[in-house]
Amino acid sequence: MSIRQRRTSSLRCTRASPILSSGESLVVFPQGRILGIEIDFKLGPFALARALGHPILPVAVTGGHRVWEHPFTPRLRYGERASLQVLPPIAADLVRACRAEDLRCEVQRRLKATALSGGMPPPRRFVPGRDGYWDGYDFKIVPAFSDLAEEVA
Repeated sequence: MSIRQRRTSSLRCTRASPILSSGESLVVFPQGRILGIEIDFKLGPFALARALGHPILPVAVTGGHRVWEHPFTPRLRYGERASLQVLPPIAADLVRACRAEDLRCEVQRRLKATALSGGMPPPRRFVPGRDGYWDGYDFKIVPAFSDLAEEVA
């Protein structure tokens, strides 16, 4: 881990700890962006939960892209179906016992399977021809979406 990564991690712990100790919840979007279901989760939220020893409550959200279109237009569409599904929590003792990478993989697997199960509105899909490419914009395609990963590469 680089000095910059350690400093950023320490800063996040410093800011998150008072929020959690006051009894408030901290909401983190592990993809770090809204490109689509194919985007890999970042490690940071899971390292933060592990460092602070707090449980994780995975929540799958789909359909929001139909209400508020990417990339951040001021236009809202009313009457669109969006859905939220709360998955079983991961207890604090399990969070502390697991490596952050293992937590990331497991939560990602659960959330993406739920979002793609057909019981929720379809999640947003990353379409490079529609969404474009950005130099220096850091994202990684999940290996399960190998065709898209090849297209982006």
